[in-house]
Amino acid sequence: MYQLLIILLVVLVVLTIRYVRKQPPEKRRTLTIRYTLYGLTALTILLIISGKMHWVAGAIAALFTLLQRVAPLLFRIIPFIKTAKGNQQQQQKATTQKMDVTQALQIFGLTSINNKEEIVQRHRELMQKNHPDRGGSDYLAAQINEAKEVLL
Repeated sequence: MYQLLIILLVVLVVLTIRYVRKQPPEKRRTLTIRYTLYGLTALTILLIISGKMHWVAGAIAALFTLLQRVAPLLFRIIPFIKTAKGNQQQQQKATTQKMDVTQALQIFGLTSINNKEEIVQRHRELMQKNHPDRGGSDYLAAQINEAKEVLL
């Protein structure tokens, strides 16, 4: 029984090597790594099933395979995390500064304060476009609200 399993394993390895060699050179490296990890995973599972390896060691080996898939995603996400953290710090700095009347008028797109009704109407229009519940940002909504308070 074991001899048949070994022969089957050798045939599978030889067919895999032939398949990888037929691929273009730029694909060979990734296929070699992928199939090597598949083979090591299968070997680990067989050792765990047969009782030759403890399941904790098998879980650690599985983490290495998982890390191969997750690591590229982490490297793609890290710049976004840094950018988001920087944006939060900029927003906190911006909210600590007091807004003056000229900045409030610029936000509302007005040149002067005519009456309260115009300010209220313009606030309503801007909030309908920039409200966080409708896809706007919290920062813009806070700026619009602060501008309304300054102008009123």
